[in-house]
Amino acid sequence: MVFLYTTDRIKMGWHEFKDVDFFCNKFSDDLYNKRVLGVLQCLPENLKLSSFANGSERGDDMENNYRGVWTKEVKTRIAIQGLKEKYKCYSGQLSEEYVEARVEELIKIGELDHNSVDMSCFRNCEWLYDLIWYKESDAECYMITDFELAMESEWSYDRNEAKIKGVPYAAVKYDFQKLVVSTARINVLIFRERNGMRVVWPLTEFSKYVENQLMYAKGFGRFFLFVAYNTNMESFKFSLYKT
Repeated sequence: MVFLYTTDRIKMGWHEFKDVDFFCNKFSDDLYNKRVLGVLQCLPENLKLSSFANGSERGDDMENNYRGVWTKEVKTRIAIQGLKEKYKCYSGQLSEEYVEARVEELIKIGELDHNSVDMSCFRNCEWLYDLIWYKESDAECYMITDFELAMESEWSYDRNEAKIKGVPYAAVKYDFQKLVVSTARINVLIFRERNGMRVVWPLTEFSKYVENQLMYAKGFGRFFLFVAYNTNMESFKFSLYKT
């Protein structure tokens, strides 16, 4: 495992989920590290389509399966993690009924305690980002006091603009820019690794782009967690940066 860690910054390469436990033991020294690790640990090691549902609700083609079933599962897990941390959570395309049903399932199998999640803190609504954790003042309306996490999920590779045709991970980079300008302490980007028979875009090249872009990120002590889904292995890889 190759990584660089100092008290102020983290810059690490891409790792398989089998490395998560080592990583958690190494970097669980403060509250924010633990929250980042909580997000990482709540993701499924293997995300097989058949494990959750069939793709008929969003179409049978593979692209809709990514956008529908898999995105829904990942969002649900991160939303529930935020509720466990006592944050309010906004996330589009997740019904309150669906999230509540998943909470009940986790309670039944002992992964959640009763009363550990307040469903009134969840809303099926996108606000600026695909998913956010936040807190607000009890004394004044529309007064955010803590913006803890922002997440973007992008399963497409390309954008339709002619000038960027063929730019590796163009759609992913477009969404990543939103996280760069956010003020969230934890920023999560979930996307699909391009490793098909005809086209391969190495994650190492994407990492070079990330390092260059993060030079313009404002603020110190911000975490950027990248999670890339490998369609051949049906599993995730992850990488983490701390500014």
